[in-house]
Amino acid sequence: MPEFLPISRADMQRRGWEQCDFVYIIGDGYVDHPSFGHAIISRVLEDAGYKIGIISQPDWKKPDSINVLGEPRLGFLVMGGNMDSMVNHYTVSKAHRKQDAYTPGGVMGKRPDYAVTVYCNLIRRTYRRKPIIIGGIEASLRRLAHYDYWSDKLKRSILLDSQADLLIYGMGERAVIEIANALNDGMDAQDITYIDGTVYKTREPDTSVPSIMLPAFPDMQKNPRVYAESFSVQYRNTDPFCAKRLIEPYGEHEFIVQNPPQKPLSQKEMDHVYDLPYCRTFHPSYKKLGGIPAIAEIEFSLTSCRGCFGACSFCALTFHQGRIIQARSQESLVEEATNFTKEPDFKGTLDNVQYTVSPREAVNMIRTRVDMNAVETTGYDAFKKRLRNERRVELAFEGHRFWDIRRWMTGTSTTRIEGLSITAVKDESGEGYIYSYEKKTVQERIWEERMNYYPIQDVELFKNHNLVQNEGWESN
Repeated sequence: MPEFLPISRADMQRRGWEQCDFVYIIGDGYVDHPSFGHAIISRVLEDAGYKIGIISQPDWKKPDSINVLGEPRLGFLVMGGNMDSMVNHYTVSKAHRKQDAYTPGGVMGKRPDYAVTVYCNLIRRTYRRKPIIIGGIEASLRRLAHYDYWSDKLKRSILLDSQADLLIYGMGERAVIEIANALNDGMDAQDITYIDGTVYKTREPDTSVPSIMLPAFPDMQKNPRVYAESFSVQYRNTDPFCAKRLIEPYGEHEFIVQNPPQKPLSQKEMDHVYDLPYCRTFHPSYKKLGGIPAIAEIEFSLTSCRGCFGACSFCALTFHQGRIIQARSQESLVEEATNFTKEPDFKGTLDNVQYTVSPREAVNMIRTRVDMNAVETTGYDAFKKRLRNERRVELAFEGHRFWDIRRWMTGTSTTRIEGLSITAVKDESGEGYIYSYEKKTVQERIWEERMNYYPIQDVELFKNHNLVQNEGWESN
């Protein structure tokens, strides 16, 4: 039977520990489930032979709150939570949320705004030289200069404001073990500058390593376009096999350096990560408080893969997890699903695999969540047309339209690119506007049947003479 990691001195004593190797400060309630980042990192470190203690949601107004497990032997790990703490606290209109699904009982206010920065500065008040390693979504997306929506300002790398030593971005199983081994071998945190998937600060970057110099932070502050160009370079360097090191200057002797992303896990390694002994629920001390609401959606869920090559502008998945898909084996998934049947609360349905609603009901669940009218369309063909329209509107300007037309093979019936011309004229009062709309054809185009398929590359045809080129591409 798996055991939760220590959250108190009494837990450490029961295990015969005098000191933790790492103390893990987290902004969520402690949930030992592989859908939670802190659970994976702590179990991976435990599997490597390290002693990990958990301090969940310390009171940032009390310096002693980070001392409950004593001083760690190697360092502190800090994570704001499964969500960025600002997204956790505020809606897109900057109104304060009423519930925190990652806190016992759903209580709001148990973590600070900008949690990673606050927790790290809290640690530094007591432990001036102890290594601090930050990670998770909040640190990962703020690893270099970034636009902060909540303050409407360009902010520095979180490494500078948090006073942390190292930042792990993306899915950090490889990086955290390499850092732990380096610290265990006696290396100073300032000398750990070579690990993929990490970011560090330095007074003088090593220019002998192939690198890209990003625009300086003061230049980005002056011109938003310079920042946009810098972010574009970052986005083009998310491939772990060809990405360059990125250097971001802040002053004459202050630089933030981002190493290339960590290499993807093999299928065997992915299977091992998800086969570790998770308790798969929240810490029992939360039962009297009502538990962790977020567990309801993921307790009996399976994580089959990670990563995304979509790079949609509204989503951070590619920038955080990388563009390479990493997948588990079928055997690993089946074994995990089979183990669910031994749990007394399992009702026979996998939370994220089997759905008991129709496609129309699923669409309406999303629409009603944002106060939109339900779709009443019935019938397969009519609903398919309505669903495609829904996707066209929802993902407008995201670059998906061409690929949707190709995938649906509707190009021959989509010969016009249509737009909307909008004219605004002041009303009689002179204070408002009257808008008129006119549908216009922006472009006429020809779609050939062959455009529904890619041509097979010549190099592949040369490798296998049994391959036949896709129809329409033979002469190319």
